[in-house]
Amino acid sequence: MNVINSEKKVFKKNLLGWNYFMSIKYLKDPKAFAGFGQYLFFHTNPDVLEKIARDEIENNGFDIAKIRAELSGKFTDYVMCLFYQDDSRKNELRGKHQGKNGMQFRGWKSDEDTEKGKYSKQYLDNL
Repeated sequence: MNVINSEKKVFKKNLLGWNYFMSIKYLKDPKAFAGFGQYLFFHTNPDVLEKIARDEIENNGFDIAKIRAELSGKFTDYVMCLFYQDDSRKNELRGKHQGKNGMQFRGWKSDEDTEKGKYSKQYLDNL
């Protein structure tokens, strides 16, 4: 694991095609985050997504994010999943990030929907 910011202790790890960004809180007790849903962000540049992931974990109470390491299929955008217990912060995140530097914020998706294979038509059309 690579430490991104030793003061804030955000760790980065590549696993199964995803780059994970994790707080020390997450690393100490990952089971506490089971069942969390995810806010979805899309951008053509994974570095822009990484900057948001680091900032949200370091400064805004989030503990885990993941970014697709490589594009596949017809996709032209990388996806970042920023995990949280519910959708209570969607307006905050939309206001901070939607449309800035080409960012597409798509909202929140429950872990249950992911497990059931529920994906947007836009996502499925690009597979």
